[in-house]
Amino acid sequence: EIYGEGAIFIGGQEIVTISAHGAANVAIAGIEVSTQGTAFSCRDGATLSLQDVRVQSDLGVAVSQCELSVRDAAFYDGGYAIVVKNDVGEEGHRTEIAATTFNNLAAAIIASHTALTVANVAIENVDVGMLIEALCPDLGTCVTISDSIITGASTRAVELKGSGFLLARNQVIHNPSGGVRATGRVLRIESNVIAHNGGLAASSGPGILIDDAACFGCTRQIAIVGNTVANNYSSTSSGAGILSGANVAPVLASNIVAANTSMFLGGSQIQCHTCTSYQDLVEPATVGGVTRMAPVGGDPKFIDAPGGNFRV
Repeated sequence: EIYGEGAIFIGGQEIVTISAHGAANVAIAGIEVSTQGTAFSCRDGATLSLQDVRVQSDLGVAVSQCELSVRDAAFYDGGYAIVVKNDVGEEGHRTEIAATTFNNLAAAIIASHTALTVANVAIENVDVGMLIEALCPDLGTCVTISDSIITGASTRAVELKGSGFLLARNQVIHNPSGGVRATGRVLRIESNVIAHNGGLAASSGPGILIDDAACFGCTRQIAIVGNTVANNYSSTSSGAGILSGANVAPVLASNIVAANTSMFLGGSQIQCHTCTSYQDLVEPATVGGVTRMAPVGGDPKFIDAPGGNFRV
């Protein structure tokens, strides 16, 4: 255990790395690290716990085949904050990130093939917010992102690839790159506010984009439920609120999809090859490819959508 309230590790042009590997079980609390190298490293079956740390570095935490816990931390003015790199099938390794802030970074969280829990984090003014890849076993869920805010991501706000994701009760707002992008088999997007994303940039996507993926004869479970998707602007597609690819067929239920716009003439709020809609409110009621129980139109009467208050 390393505990040092107010202690500062300064590397300057030198590399400062506190590393855990093998059978190590390391807990670090209350320190600040400033370095042009990697601040913390964990690999080869070790356990690393970071609490109440502040990190300014090219790479904050580098993880491979490790159990990682980060709580009450701050990553700022640097490169990549947390990078977890495991191989396919290593989703048994756990990563937990809670009550942590990320500000002015190249990327906040990049993770591959880990059982990931992200809760109550704030990501602001980054290039990439979250880029997550997983193949959770048995069509289960092993990646949960909840109760967090992602704003000001210029290249990617939230991108999910693979299978086994739950995105719940988050705010994805004011990201020039667009809102949530996902490619996969098992995905649930529930009770999020996805608003004021996109812009005139050539790469800005819609509020929610569900891409096609190679899935020959496999089972897909994709549900978009109870979200507010509003005031997004897409420069890449006609579906400005929710857009899904040809082979996806998501289920939409109890969403409010309103006031999304596109540079494409006649852009719609929802554009699917095949979607199923249950009790969705869409305004204006422009949809494409929605089958079964078509959504209804009507003003949701947000209290102050331009000001970010999407209560009805």
